[in-house]
Amino acid sequence: MKDESGISFFGQDGTYKNRFQLLSWAGTMVLDGDEVYATSCDPKHSNLIQVYSRTGEIKKSFLDKKTLYPINYDIIKGPSPAQVQRFVYEGQLCSSGQSFYFISKRFGDVLRYDRNGKATECWDLLRLLGNNEKVKADENRGHYLEDGFDLKKTDGYYPGHRLFEGAQIVDDRLYLLLENWDILEKKAKPVIEFVEIDLDSWTVVNTYMAEAKAKWEFAADFVFIGDKANPAFLAAVRKPGEDEKICIFRPRASTR
Repeated sequence: MKDESGISFFGQDGTYKNRFQLLSWAGTMVLDGDEVYATSCDPKHSNLIQVYSRTGEIKKSFLDKKTLYPINYDIIKGPSPAQVQRFVYEGQLCSSGQSFYFISKRFGDVLRYDRNGKATECWDLLRLLGNNEKVKADENRGHYLEDGFDLKKTDGYYPGHRLFEGAQIVDDRLYLLLENWDILEKKAKPVIEFVEIDLDSWTVVNTYMAEAKAKWEFAADFVFIGDKANPAFLAAVRKPGEDEKICIFRPRASTR
């Protein structure tokens, strides 16, 4: 389990095992045997992915941040370099067993690595997603990598949107929970939408949609609990002003 300050380990019966402290903010993590793969948004670290032992020693690191997204901090006024990195390098780490994937939530790049940290493949999610996600990625790139922004002029608001809220790899499929904000219509979508992608052919197999029950209701994260023939998603559903609810979605399928 990861929180803001460290990573804790528990047995299958829930008993506490041990914990180690993180000296830098970790956005996402994957446990692989005795190793923990985590992203680091500390400007002191040149690599995005740090690999720890179960007792907290750093064993290796990979994925050069500057090669992935070179940030010009001079064009961004207000936030600290660490705050900028939290936004730019926000993504999801996933594992297929033999390979690890970093999926960018802001720009749509998907990078695959072997267990030694060697890059083996890269893809562009924007080629598969709709125009809504492409516009979001273009705006994010402008705000954080090309044109910049000033927090005073945005009244303390960090501009930009995620392309997706959560991702999970099951066998040879990547499942994404899309962000529900429609940037083209400037309003929330009336559906909660999942996308299923075949990793071998890098094509969208299907989309799955469930109607939102109320205005501004959206799913924040999910766990895939079904199979290819009968997809199902256990999702955390939020609505402003109300407690988070855990819901099971068995949504209808639709072609894309």
